[in-house]
Amino acid sequence: MLHNYERGYAVMTKALDAFSFQSPDIETSKRYCKNGDVIVDRIPYKCGISLRITWHKYWHKPIYFKKLYREGNVFYLHFNWNNEYMHKNGKVIYKS
Repeated sequence: MLHNYERGYAVMTKALDAFSFQSPDIETSKRYCKNGDVIVDRIPYKCGISLRITWHKYWHKPIYFKKLYREGNVFYLHFNWNNEYMHKNGKVIYKS
């Protein structure tokens, strides 16, 4: 199984409408490729941002933002944000 942000390979049907296995390693994917299946490149792309807002006592300062850690707070209001990714199919790498 691939992580959201990870580039890898997927074993798919010849029509490219469904996949049965995903892996970051091509050799592992070849073992799961049956007759009529193909292996395609899976490319991650950013599709949005997730935002989490919580309410509790501040830790360091009343107003605090750290872009590196993707967090911040304004008094008791805390923010955390992360990028959301999806995969798109690239070119066909291997045919069984």
